[in-house]
Amino acid sequence: MHDYNIIKFKTISSTNTYLKDNFESLPEFTVVTSDIQTGGKGRMGREWQSDEGNLYFSILLKNSVNKIKKNSISAITLIVGLAVTKVLNEYTSCMIKWPNDVLVGNRKICGILCEAISYDKVKALVIGVGLNLNQTTFSNEIKSKAISLKNIINKDSDKINILSKILKQFDLEYAKFCKGDKGYIAQLNKFSYLNNKNAYIKGENVKILGIDDNGLLKVEARDGVKLVTSGEVTLTDTYEVTK
Repeated sequence: MHDYNIIKFKTISSTNTYLKDNFESLPEFTVVTSDIQTGGKGRMGREWQSDEGNLYFSILLKNSVNKIKKNSISAITLIVGLAVTKVLNEYTSCMIKWPNDVLVGNRKICGILCEAISYDKVKALVIGVGLNLNQTTFSNEIKSKAISLKNIINKDSDKINILSKILKQFDLEYAKFCKGDKGYIAQLNKFSYLNNKNAYIKGENVKILGIDDNGLLKVEARDGVKLVTSGEVTLTDTYEVTK
């Protein structure tokens, strides 16, 4: 396992922002954690509710990214999701919702945000994870869409222990990924929440076929099978929207 350089805060605006601002002076595999985030963000700049009691952390990847094909970098978000899912499945049954969520049932327990720092080429990746761990109540806006581990197992979880497990699992998954091992694709599809469901993506009605070798979403649309690189995924039966 890599020797992770862990920096802990009580309160911070955003663990992702801290790593983006300081990536040049920090070693690869630096991890920043905070008990509270005052400016946490999800995909597309959405605010991430960051209450105390949950697990918020970001991982810095630098040199290892240079060895990865550019069209495969987006799959790293899913690699992190796979690590989180495997750890949480020790406690409950959960699934990965492409591209960046982990769900229990149809409620979100974890969100992942991967941000690239690039000039002429990608110099670093910062991967942020927000895991609903010990929170018990949520705002009216998201309470029907969110869940915490404590809601499920009715007791607090040790954040340091859960973080250690996730980093250890990520280390295993990422090492294989960097070596070109595509075994993670079968595992992603095994845990994929969307597979074989009908959904709307960018206003188009499609059937989700699975996740391809580069972490893209393979769908069957009116004009044939195609790959989706990004976008909102709205299920036609529940209208559950990926945040």
